[in-house]
Amino acid sequence: SHVIDTNLELVRAIGEDPPPASPPDGAWLLERVLRRAPEGRWQEPYAVMLPGAGKADKILPEGTLAAVAQEISASGLDVVVAWGPGEQPRAAAVFDAGGAGTHLAPPTDLEELTALLGGASLVIGGDTGPVHLAASLGVRTLAVFLTTDWRRNGPLGARTAVVSGAAEPDLRPTGSARTLPQREVGPEEILRTARELLSR
Repeated sequence: SHVIDTNLELVRAIGEDPPPASPPDGAWLLERVLRRAPEGRWQEPYAVMLPGAGKADKILPEGTLAAVAQEISASGLDVVVAWGPGEQPRAAAVFDAGGAGTHLAPPTDLEELTALLGGASLVIGGDTGPVHLAASLGVRTLAVFLTTDWRRNGPLGARTAVVSGAAEPDLRPTGSARTLPQREVGPEEILRTARELLSR
């Protein structure tokens, strides 16, 4: 079960009655940060691509991300490649290979990143915090899981989708979402899921 459901069960086990789980709602943040949106040459509508993650085994290959960026921009959405500390070289490589319609975001702080994500038509990234932030803002969010169990740690919300190449262990609660990679995830699968998500 999802980590939130597991934690609520722990609360119930000690005799408390927590409210039912619901997807996180970060829409209130947008009012506070709207004026902090970073500027660039991209135009609305746009998609945001998040090429980084906290661990190397959660990161999609740059070539896969660039292929996805090329197809998304060819369909009419500019693609903004956002990056955090230590991720600029990867982001620049995706930008360089992404072709026309792909843009490299400037450095952003958390408020600027929130505003950038909140204005997007689509956000694509791995198992990383900004993906969950985008989902909480109600933005169409596609998360790609490579070595963690999406059923436990996936983004929540009606406008989210997951592509997983990770093995799916049994559903007994554990202290970790770590699992093994089972298969590669290619750009075609990501694009197919992105198109389905954009049609919602």
